[in-house]
Amino acid sequence: AVYAEVALPEEHRVQAAGFGLHPALLDAAMHTIAFHDRDEADAELVLPFAYREVALHASGASALRVRVTPSGPNAMTLDLADGSGAPVASVGSVVSRPVGAEHFGTAATADRMFRVAWEELSIQPDGTTAEPVPVADAEDVHRLVTTPETSPPDVLLLDLGGGAGGGSADVRELTGRALRVVQTWLDEPSLALSRLVVVTRGAVAVREADPVDPAMAAVWGLMGSAQAENPGRILLLDIDQGTIPTPLLPALLVGDQHQLVLRDTTCFTRHLIRVLDVPQPGPGGLEDAGGTVLVTGGTGALGAVVARHLVAVHGVRSVVLASRNGLEAPGAAELEAELVKAGARVRIVACDVADRDAVA
Repeated sequence: AVYAEVALPEEHRVQAAGFGLHPALLDAAMHTIAFHDRDEADAELVLPFAYREVALHASGASALRVRVTPSGPNAMTLDLADGSGAPVASVGSVVSRPVGAEHFGTAATADRMFRVAWEELSIQPDGTTAEPVPVADAEDVHRLVTTPETSPPDVLLLDLGGGAGGGSADVRELTGRALRVVQTWLDEPSLALSRLVVVTRGAVAVREADPVDPAMAAVWGLMGSAQAENPGRILLLDIDQGTIPTPLLPALLVGDQHQLVLRDTTCFTRHLIRVLDVPQPGPGGLEDAGGTVLVTGGTGALGAVVARHLVAVHGVRSVVLASRNGLEAPGAAELEAELVKAGARVRIVACDVADRDAVA
């Protein structure tokens, strides 16, 4: 048998109460399997494949005592206890399977790349009518629920107009207004059964030649997140005309597509398709650029991985790592030494890239 003790870092122990068994703690316990004696002649790699007879006896543990015992060919039994020895969890059998090197090959790029495509959607007026209530800002939404003589509407309509210009001020104004409307609408219990239609113009390009308004495009990105958090409640509609086609709204609202584009009288919905014709990388990549690469958040866990990859794989020889704490960040000095040893020139600077003055 193999015995081990594992524990969450002090700053994460308060999170343990939110789990039956904290996933990081279970993962650390599973690593104990690697310390069990194996036949040196059996050098093949094995990975956990099946878990059997799993039982949770207590929740909220922030530290574990682990016992691993063999239970068969490529199988182990785990017993997990807290600091006092009381049972926390047990796994009757963790069965591992051999994994050959061929399983770690890189998949073809075409298997991993997708692009947005537009598909025509047949939409016809269904004879029903919709009477959406227009709202221009959050105050309009609030007024709907505070006016005694009005009943909550079924559909709210936020028409953001068009031709915002796309400057940074336009983007902030338009996305800010849309966000305030959505937040106010979602916060009103009396509107919980209502739908919101957000109308834009020029937010997306159905054809390559279609102009795109950056401010409207930003609204689509923002509303896409809101749609993911509130499925079925928000309809995004981009049109190329000044008048909203109200007769079509009932048909648009009953469908299962929630990001639609109207061009003339044709309706489009977008979806992802696999990219089959992937251009092969040519000269002029990072290896040939010869310049300096800036990595924001460069001293964090992900930034450090990116920096190492740039230096080791792409041959980048000049790197600037920007983070809020700069050299004061944990592990920053060690990361700098590692990259310098690999042949790179490294500068670590304290800079908040969200602060315009700091970046300047």
